[in-house]
Amino acid sequence: MSDRTGDLAGAARSATVAFRLFVAAAIVDVVIALLGIPSIGPGVAKVQAAASGDVVAIYIAAIVVVLGFELLQAVLFVVFGRTARRGARGARIWLAVLTALALIGFSQGYLVLGLARFACAAVGTALLFVRPANALFARP
Repeated sequence: MSDRTGDLAGAARSATVAFRLFVAAAIVDVVIALLGIPSIGPGVAKVQAAASGDVVAIYIAAIVVVLGFELLQAVLFVVFGRTARRGARGARIWLAVLTALALIGFSQGYLVLGLARFACAAVGTALLFVRPANALFARP
């Protein structure tokens, strides 16, 4: 087996492990979104009791945006993880950005889940930037 073939095999292993970590981060994203749904009703009731209709509408819109972002982030982790696994260079950058967003968003009330999501994404991103994976992204 040539040295180049060995490098690509190591790169493929590294990219596969990274992809699985991104899928785990996506699953945690979905769990965070699902856990957030039951808190919507009581939160809206509190806001309705203390504020006018416009504030309630803004509150509901904000909740929808946050839950939508969580689900979008989950989808993007899987999509970019899959394209990175195939050797797309730009996917590594997008995954690094998503990982940074996971770090920013881990304080949404589910600290342990947020840290687990960030840990999966950070390790997956790191695996895409280490030497074995570089062979995958250096292909012509």
